[in-house]
Amino acid sequence: MAALAMGLTAPAMALTVNGSGQVTDWNNIQPFSQANGTTIANGISSFRQNNYSPISYPNIGNVPSPGGSTGERFDFEEVHIRNQGDVVQILLISSSLFERDGFYMGDFLFDTDGNSAWDMGLVTRNHDGLNAGQLYDNITTSGMQQKSGSYYNNASVINQIGNGGAVFVDNGLAIGGTSPILVDTHNFTDESGTKFAEFTFTVPHDVDGFDFQMAWGCGNDVIRGFHEMIPPPPPPSGAVPEMTTALLSLMGVASLGFRRRR
Repeated sequence: MAALAMGLTAPAMALTVNGSGQVTDWNNIQPFSQANGTTIANGISSFRQNNYSPISYPNIGNVPSPGGSTGERFDFEEVHIRNQGDVVQILLISSSLFERDGFYMGDFLFDTDGNSAWDMGLVTRNHDGLNAGQLYDNITTSGMQQKSGSYYNNASVINQIGNGGAVFVDNGLAIGGTSPILVDTHNFTDESGTKFAEFTFTVPHDVDGFDFQMAWGCGNDVIRGFHEMIPPPPPPSGAVPEMTTALLSLMGVASLGFRRRR
């Protein structure tokens, strides 16, 4: 995938939704304005799956929850991702945040080395001694909540989610992050009570892209995709790096084979 144009001039630490429902801090993203699918524009990778899931649920198909004026009970509407260098931001748009009817929002699970296993995870809420907004490396994961209404015992759904139906981060090495920024609900024409959350965290220097997935704790509704990291801009033409910078660059080239490049 070709490098994208820089769309984030500085890591934003605010989240503003105007009266029209546009997220002004995210290039005026307008939820529900585009059909399901993935788009890449202005340095933002957008994954839209309103009223749709990539998983085909038994006796339900790809529309896992009732729609209507009150929205779906368990629905990730859209996920938007951008970065400036190693700083990554995720904008989550959802019918419910963190908890609904005893089920919890899953964590963001990342595969940064292309081996189809989740090696990093961003925790979306405080649980099991883990902190909301914190990024963890070398993670272990757990699957869906084992309670009535969950798909935890449905082999078909587990296989479609993959990695044993992984939904939550169990533990790992904390490597940075900030508390999520939340915004009160906004009522759209066909979807009321829509909620917004923004997560900001820093990934290791050797991550140049990642697959991601998140699901509800019941397994209902999943969003997955791939974000290519936008590299930092090159130094000004003719600039002479300091000796320390030059040595670090040479060391980086020598160790390139051991880095987490895809």
